[in-house]
Formats: sequence, structure tokens, C-alpha cells
Amino acid sequence: MLEGYMVPSSPAGKAAENTALPWHYAGDLLAIEFWASPDAAAATLGPALTPDPISNGHAWAFFVDWQFTAQDDDVLDSVPDQYREFYVLLDAMWRGAPVMWCPHAYVDKASAMARGWGQGYPKRMGVVSQTRSFPTPGRASAALGADTRLSASLSVCGQRQAEACITLRESMSDASQLLRRPTVKLRYLPRFTGEGRPDRPRVYGLVTDVTQDAHFANAWHGEGQLHLPKSAREELDALAPVRVGRGYRWSMSCTVSDVRVLESFTE
Repeated sequence: MLEGYMVPSSPAGKAAENTALPWHYAGDLLAIEFWASPDAAAATLGPALTPDPISNGHAWAFFVDWQFTAQDDDVLDSVPDQYREFYVLLDAMWRGAPVMWCPHAYVDKASAMARGWGQGYPKRMGVVSQTRSFPTPGRASAALGADTRLSASLSVCGQRQAEACITLRESMSDASQLLRRPTVKLRYLPRFTGEGRPDRPRVYGLVTDVTQDAHFANAWHGEGQLHLPKSAREELDALAPVRVGRGYRWSMSCTVSDVRVLESFTE
């Protein structure tokens, strides 16, 4: 009998791309607050989601340097368990409740992409980079403090798709206030011709992560810059900022223990 939480299944189950939940994360985040065209933001929304009439195109661009481990793993295997990610979250409403919707996400490791698809994130492969900060003094340390500048970028198929820069000004006591809305994603699995009705997805529904033990540290904010260049291959540039707000940098850790189905559209 073949074993494994995710494909590929194998006799011992060791070949699986990921082991079972809970999944534990820790990372350094750069986040830029911005406002996209309300029409462009609304065009990305999944079923049963509507634009937030108050925030009017408000969004976040995140660049994250993650470290990951699962329930049966440890953090010593740095090759598969360290990865970088870029994603966008848009303000939206679901059945009258304020949420954040994820229309775009990119990672640089296949295991992270596989986890994301299971969680409903529309993850694709990309090259993500960001300035690392170290506590020691020196020109290369980019130590967290007033006037320190941090940058980040995303490239997909050799083309630059996002560029950001933050100039830190002040520390923050609590960055959790920035993530008050739950993140909603669309989990999707197509149906093939031999299964009948290929126009009807086999899995199709809005989901959100069940998380615990979220911790935040070393939070700073300052001036933010964000550029989403025109692209012939991607649609991220449709959300190009009409206004950019503040930039933020913080560290966090959390555990994802499950994925909760909010609404299913599968017949």
C-alpha cells in the first residue's frame, strides 16, 4: 500500500511533497499598503465576494522570507524548509463580513506551492528577494532602526513583476493590528472530460486557514514605495497602485492546523 499525505505516494511515504498538518511558520515580512483601481480590484474577486465599499481598492503587497516545519519534521533541513514568497491581499466583503482576498501569490519552492494549492492560494513559481536584517552594526547589516532602507522584488519567467522599497521611521508595539481581517482563498480542482461535465470543477469553494499561536516582533513602519511593471505574461500589473501608503517590516510565527470551508460551489 502506498503512503503519503501529498503526492507522490510511495511505499514508505517519504517521497510526499509535504507531511500532514499542523504546519509551523516563522518569517520576516515586508509589507506595502496601497490602493489599486477599484474596478481592477473588483475584477479579481472570487465568487460570493464583493468589493469593500469603504476601503475602495485598498490592498497589501507582501514579501516574506519564511522558515517552515511540519509536525514530524524539524528545522535542520534548510533546503526544503526555507523559501521566499510574494502575495497580494485585497480588501473585500464575504456575506457582509470584511475579509482579505488573495488573487496573486508566488513562491520559489515546489513544496510551498503544493501546500498553497491545498490551502487555496493561487501560488506559482517565481524568484522573490528582500533585504535581510542582522542585529550587528555595519553597512551590510541593514539593522532595524530609523532611516534604514529595505527593498524587495519579484521576478517571474525572467521578467520583473514587482519592486518595493521601505524607509523605516518608527518602531511599532503591535503589528497584529494590520492583519485583523481573515484571509479568504478559492480552492479549485478541475474536472476532466472522462469524469463528465468538465465545465464543472470537482473542488470549488472559498476557504480560510485555521491558525494558532501567532506571535509578532520587531515591527517597524515608514515610507513605502511599490511598482508593478507592465507585463506581457502576467496580470499582476492590473493592480498597479494609484496610491501607495506606508511600508512595514516585522517578524512573525504561527501554526496552521486546518483549512475551513466557508462556502462550497461544487455541485
